Amino acid sequence: MAINYANAFDIIKQLKEAVDVMIGFHASLDSKVGDTITAIQTGNQQELFRVPGAFTEDMSLGIAAEIAKMSSLGDAWLMHEQIVDELPIRPRSIKDALKSLYKDMNENSQSVGQNSVTVGAVTTTANYSNVGTLNVDKRLSGRLAPHPNRYQNPPNLLINGVDSEIAYGDDLAVYCIEDSRNGGVSEGYEKFMVVGKKTTDPYMLDGGKFGGPFAIDTVLTKNLESNMLLQSFNGDLPSGWEEVTAGSYGEDTTVTRYGYNTLKFEGNCKLRLPVTNVKSRGMYVVGFLVNGTGTMDFQVTLEGTNPTYTTDGSSDDLHELQPLPIGGSGTQWTPFYLTTPTPIDISADLYVVIEITNYVSGKINFTHGFVCEPNYFNGLNWSIYPGDDKFLEDDRFELTTSNNEANVFQTYFRDQFGFQIPSSGTPTIT
Repeated sequence: MAINYANAFDIIKQLKEAVDVMIGFHASLDSKVGDTITAIQTGNQQELFRVPGAFTEDMSLGIAAEIAKMSSLGDAWLMHEQIVDELPIRPRSIKDALKSLYKDMNENSQSVGQNSVTVGAVTTTANYSNVGTLNVDKRLSGRLAPHPNRYQNPPNLLINGVDSEIAYGDDLAVYCIEDSRNGGVSEGYEKFMVVGKKTTDPYMLDGGKFGGPFAIDTVLTKNLESNMLLQSFNGDLPSGWEEVTAGSYGEDTTVTRYGYNTLKFEGNCKLRLPVTNVKSRGMYVVGFLVNGTGTMDFQVTLEGTNPTYTTDGSSDDLHELQPLPIGGSGTQWTPFYLTTPTPIDISADLYVVIEITNYVSGKINFTHGFVCEPNYFNGLNWSIYPGDDKFLEDDRFELTTSNNEANVFQTYFRDQFGFQIPSSGTPTIT
């Protein structure tokens, strides 16, 4: 017998509404008693406000306990025999049940309404003139949990590349906490943390205190392919790379980065590097640090028998060739990157490809490429790219996220499990 989703999710709606009412009453009680205390707090009449203060503390503890008890019923609902007995695979844990529920909803064309998440513009406060780049992307990974700090929050292969509906609205700051000058890390490999401003803790960090900190590494720190760094050469060709189309390229001893020579291009050509550590149904970041001036086009692609992904410096899936010049002086290192999902089947002939076309004049230099998985936090993926100067401690990025929380079911599954369920503009479960 199939799951009756209308009845099953109606229970969730009632539970969510009851919890929200209790939370609202809790907040209202605190506010009103606080106003009363302020109104009667005159002279030394301590007793007048000690009693209502003690009363509201007792009430708050009792209400908080009931909220926690009601929230725990969500776990019991998900693991109830009327649910788990009808799932494709009988789950042994909350994580198994969530993934199996998603699969069953997909296979039976069941969906809830949609939440809309917005990621605001990133602002930068730098101790140097160019502090690098933070990119925040809404797409979820099939291999990484969207809220990794939630104990029962599993990755879900079926959701790879889908836009997140389970971020929290928050004001967020990303700080450099270890730099190459003071922290014992190399330049380009600095460490960061992200902190939210919420006074309650939806992220479930530090035993339920505040929205952070949560560690974030740069793309170079997380790089999976060592030959992407372009730190050694066999003649003109970077070690491990293959020539596809001959042309004018080679090791440049006059332009260096992080103490290494760089790869220069002064004509049309095409090079590729076999990629061996990328997995299917994941999100990956691919790119290089680039500088140069001239008249030419270039592109970086992730190519194989299955879909090809191309980057011209923005973070969408497919791009046209990027015209030069980039940077006015020709000396500014700029990250060019692509954040992309990988297909269900990764081909054995997967390559990172650099191609120069329409060359007229000038020179472009590449160094310190990366293929890595982004960091996930607050239902979003985060990537930090070094720029023209080194990061310094207390360099920071700031941004605001929002979620309209339009659907009670999606919002409940986020709050209870940190998990996203199938949704659509024409939901079957209302």
